[in-house]
Amino acid sequence: MNKTNENRGRGIRLVMQASLWLALSAAFAPLAHAQASEAVPNSEIGHTTLAWLDLQRSNVQAAPALPMLGAEAGYAWKRYLKSFDTVIPASFGSSVDSGSSGQSQGSSTASAGSN
Repeated sequence: MNKTNENRGRGIRLVMQASLWLALSAAFAPLAHAQASEAVPNSEIGHTTLAWLDLQRSNVQAAPALPMLGAEAGYAWKRYLKSFDTVIPASFGSSVDSGSSGQSQGSSTASAGSN
């Protein structure tokens, strides 16, 4: 493809993108205006969230518990027991106090988490 065809293709793509942007902005402009002009009273905010939290809390639509197969259960139990091999430090250092970039402490905590 020569330089002229390449530039022509670029120009066509730019025109198509601009026309798409104009069409979408014209289509959604009334919706944005309608949302901005309709103020929702504070008493109407949060009902859906509260209903969702109530549904989760009630456990009404929870899926039934699935059994764990023997091999997977054994691996999980071994991984759980191995987690006690790593000593949890009394406190973690701060990269701010030591003046370092935090790489030395980040690598030690990353390696402790991968055990």
